Amino acid sequence: MGEIEFASVDKYFFLQHQKTIKELVAAIFKQKKTLERVHALKNISFKIKKGESVGIIGKNGAGKSTLLKLMDGVSSPTSGSVNISGRILPLIELGAGFHPELNGKENIFLNCTQNI
Repeated sequence: MGEIEFASVDKYFFLQHQKTIKELVAAIFKQKKTLERVHALKNISFKIKKGESVGIIGKNGAGKSTLLKLMDGVSSPTSGSVNISGRILPLIELGAGFHPELNGKENIFLNCTQNI
């Protein structure tokens, strides 16, 4: 039986404020902040059973792509657990499945068959 389960999942990243080594060294000497911890996902829990369809919507920066990357195994959670049984195919790429000459169902079919 295929299933996706997220249990108390957190994912955070560290953002580097300085773009060059020179900027980093200057920041260290001036005792400025060099890294910032940013939470992409906080305490996410859900279960999707075989045969269910799910859409993920939200504002830019809400964590949609991060969630899909955790499902696909491209990334791992900082804490909590992601359990996948069966086979899944998250559409992660920007614009995935949007060929202008095809309808929605045909776009999904095309994108999924290319990733098998």
